Amino acid sequence: MVADYCTPITDLQSLFVAAVALSFAVISFLFMLGRMISKSEFEAMARKELRETLIAIVIAVAVVGLAGVSCEGLKAVMTDYAPGHTQFTYSYEYINLLIYEVGVPSLQSMWLLSYSMKNLKLEVTLPAGMNYNMFDALTTYSMVLERMAGLIFTPFIGSLHAQLLLLQFSQAFAITLILPIGMVLRAIPMARTGGSFLIALAFGLYVVLPLMYVVDYDISKRIWPGFDAYTAAPTPTDYSYSMFSEMYERAFSPIQSISKILPQATILAILNLTIFQSFVETFTKFINDIG
Repeated sequence: MVADYCTPITDLQSLFVAAVALSFAVISFLFMLGRMISKSEFEAMARKELRETLIAIVIAVAVVGLAGVSCEGLKAVMTDYAPGHTQFTYSYEYINLLIYEVGVPSLQSMWLLSYSMKNLKLEVTLPAGMNYNMFDALTTYSMVLERMAGLIFTPFIGSLHAQLLLLQFSQAFAITLILPIGMVLRAIPMARTGGSFLIALAFGLYVVLPLMYVVDYDISKRIWPGFDAYTAAPTPTDYSYSMFSEMYERAFSPIQSISKILPQATILAILNLTIFQSFVETFTKFINDIG
């Protein structure tokens, strides 16, 4: 059975009904208290809570409808843009390509090259009787590769893994769990601001965030033609340094691969999160202003 990540968990509907019932109970108590002690303030509070509860019910209905429209709309858009994909599967393809087709093979290459260069020897005897290794200069470069692999390349791949986990979390819980919890909290007095935030967060995670990666993928394909069919450098078992030109070419290919990973691991990731945060803040304020 395939999970429907665009359908809220039905068990939480009863919690929403319970939250509305609790709100009406509080409203009734405030009305009763205001009449008993002749305090108009309590009646005013009851009227305000009644208005907020009715607004929460309207928001819940609108949110469910908006979720359905968003899900179906995204399916239609992705069917035209990338047949056979959702916004999430398309994003997964992009991140997995960066990690497993570009990043990991290049990281393996860097470690292998570093090890190989340390062991290259071609000694000549100088006129003074001293022995000199012609490949001593490569030792320094091998140290550079080793440092890059450990201090630069590995964190980049870690960043891509973190983004992949965030996308997987978004697909699994945005609409199915976060959205209905937000609707429940929106109906509870004193928790409405948190409910508005969770509702906005759910739409941000399910719509805005993955679509940013769809755009990133398209940008990458435009910058690097054939990027979607990218094949990494040969695996370490394929290496043979029979010619210096071949060794020279492969020595610098891992560094060239960084240019394909660096944007998404740093700048684009920050840009995506900034746009996502702005959307959540704006949508939260919009929902709060309704009440």
